[in-house]
Amino acid sequence: MSDFALRPTDSVYVATSDTGAVPPPILVWLITVVSIAGIFLTNTLGFVGALAYVALWPLLAVRYSRVSLAALTASPIIWIYPAFVVSSALWSEARPESLRYGLEHVGTVAGAVLAARLQSPRSLFSALTVCMVLMSAGCLAFGTYAVDPLTGASDFVGLFGSKNQVGLMASLMLLASVALLMDGRTGWIMRGVCLVAIAADGPLLYLSKSGTSLVTTAFALMVLVANLMVSRIETRMRARLLFCAAFTVLPAVALAGVAGDAAQDFIVNVMGKDTTLTGRTVLWAHAISLMPDHPLLGVGAGAFWLKDTVEAEGLWHAFHVLARAGFHFHDLYIECAIELGLLGCALLIAVVLSTFGRCLSWSWRQGTVMSSLVVSIVACMMVRSFVEVDMLAPFQVGTFLLFACAAYGLRPPPSDGAFA
Repeated sequence: MSDFALRPTDSVYVATSDTGAVPPPILVWLITVVSIAGIFLTNTLGFVGALAYVALWPLLAVRYSRVSLAALTASPIIWIYPAFVVSSALWSEARPESLRYGLEHVGTVAGAVLAARLQSPRSLFSALTVCMVLMSAGCLAFGTYAVDPLTGASDFVGLFGSKNQVGLMASLMLLASVALLMDGRTGWIMRGVCLVAIAADGPLLYLSKSGTSLVTTAFALMVLVANLMVSRIETRMRARLLFCAAFTVLPAVALAGVAGDAAQDFIVNVMGKDTTLTGRTVLWAHAISLMPDHPLLGVGAGAFWLKDTVEAEGLWHAFHVLARAGFHFHDLYIECAIELGLLGCALLIAVVLSTFGRCLSWSWRQGTVMSSLVVSIVACMMVRSFVEVDMLAPFQVGTFLLFACAAYGLRPPPSDGAFA
């Protein structure tokens, strides 16, 4: 089982035939569509949404046990962070909640790894696109608005109860659609779906009024195109190009560091935010003041935002969160440091950076559109991580994509030319 020799099939790369029967590609694709839809709808459907994810991947793993076990054990390093999340129940201030949270996180990672190992990147991202097109249609037809208690503005929250989730979906949908259209091996039916996705993307980004999504989408599209171009340049010329780019970018970064007035004008007048980023800076300051109480290991996974706890109730009251749920510190690393301490935060940063580095190396070796798409998606989520919490909790599309991309980076699939 340790010899995980990859071989291409119709749209799958799995262990060699000694691991047993391979699931039909269409079955893996359909499970991916339904399970991602369940993740998107978890905020509004609760257990029912999570059930679509929790039930389908274990059923597939049981039916095709040998190949699933080979897929899950191919890269043991991917389980270090999930294992730490589960182990936080040992020191948590709310052990049952942390244990449940940890097991759900492991289940989310397992589904992501299976989705990546049992199909090609093109298949996974076509499933993601189809799912998001269906979700977009539902949002535009039946989506609702909610009043932001901090600003008094009416925000479009779609089917998800969150404008940021609508914005994230729009960002991912546009990235995947553009990449699939650029990929010469994408079928005509899927190209039609991508055109529909692009047409729906503009209204969703506009309605969500998510400045984070607008900025990160533009950035990730540039990463997609630029990385694809760089990956197809001869190695020596690529080094020269990167050297020149560094000397071009560094002065711009230095100027940005002293352009405080311009940055403030951009935040207020272009993004429509106040100088506190709609209260985010206040949240961050409060979270940082709490870190010394549990500096190394945190309070435990999922153990901070609990009802009838002093800190959570105080913040919900201060920020007028009447539902007393669905709130966080709007920064991935601060949120992680509160729950899992500096050690857990360091592990998460290692996962994110190593995933980006490995995927970048893979894309430069193969020079394919799909590998560049993976790089751009990780880059998009990395930029979002400073103002959103997309890659931390179980049953989040960001967590799913982070570990799916990590699986591709750790064991890259064959070149896209190998697939039908």
